[in-house]
Amino acid sequence: MTICVNSYWLLPNLYYISTQGDMPRNAKQNRLYSQEFRLRNQEFGRLRDVALLKGFYLDWSIYDFKSEQFENLMPEWKKHYENPFISVLGYGVFALVLAGVFNYN
Repeated sequence: MTICVNSYWLLPNLYYISTQGDMPRNAKQNRLYSQEFRLRNQEFGRLRDVALLKGFYLDWSIYDFKSEQFENLMPEWKKHYENPFISVLGYGVFALVLAGVFNYN
């Protein structure tokens, strides 16, 4: 019964995988940026970044044609993470999650 109900989304996905499964692997964007994404993710893979759910997009820059210079992609989020209260709150929630994981019996 579950497979019949979910066949609405399951069958098109299975069809795509069987006919176009190589397309994402061969996409030019994946070949160009996969190595860079991996290195940037390693840079933000420290425990303090994981605890606050920080990602490499905080340091990502985009070119602004009006000002003709590179600008941060997420300046508000970067400013948000500089607030000490947010860091304490984020580490507190992370500590509660870890305490719940290790105390689960």
